[in-house]
Amino acid sequence: MATRSKAIAARHAQSGPARLSTPRERRLSVPHLNRMMQQLRAEGLINGRSREVGLSDMASLQTLAQYQPLDPAPIPLPVKDA
Repeated sequence: MATRSKAIAARHAQSGPARLSTPRERRLSVPHLNRMMQQLRAEGLINGRSREVGLSDMASLQTLAQYQPLDPAPIPLPVKDA
C-alpha cells in the first residue's frame, strides 16, 4: 500500500507548485468533490457512506497530502525578577 500511495503522491506532485488563489478559486464543486471521494474510496484510502467518512489508511493519506507534522518548539516562560 505504501508504494501505491507514493505513486499517487508523485502523480499529484506533477501538477506543479502550489500557487496562491483567490477565495472564489478555492471553492470545491460538487462534481469534483464527488470524483475525488470516489477515487479515494476506490484506492482504499477512505470508507463510509452518506455523511460519514472513515480514514482507512492514514499513512497513505498523509503521503498523498504531502503532510509533514511540525515539531513545535517550546515557548520559554518569562523570567520574573526576584
